[in-house]
Amino acid sequence: MGKITITKEFDPDQEREELGYFLNGSKYATSLWELDSEIRTTLKYSDDGWLKVPGAQRYLEALREIISDSGAMDD
Repeated sequence: MGKITITKEFDPDQEREELGYFLNGSKYATSLWELDSEIRTTLKYSDDGWLKVPGAQRYLEALREIISDSGAMDD
């Protein structure tokens, strides 16, 4: 694979939040991966009673779907 050069200018006074997203994107993707992994493990192996609460399992599955749909973990 060749080199990729990204040129983007930010005005830190007006685009501080966008700059943070740009600089920390890999941290955010890692955090989402860790959350997804924890939810998957809970769904697959947990015997906690709260998963039997109506809607709890579907809620966790919906969170995993949101993470997946974000595309943040795609290669």
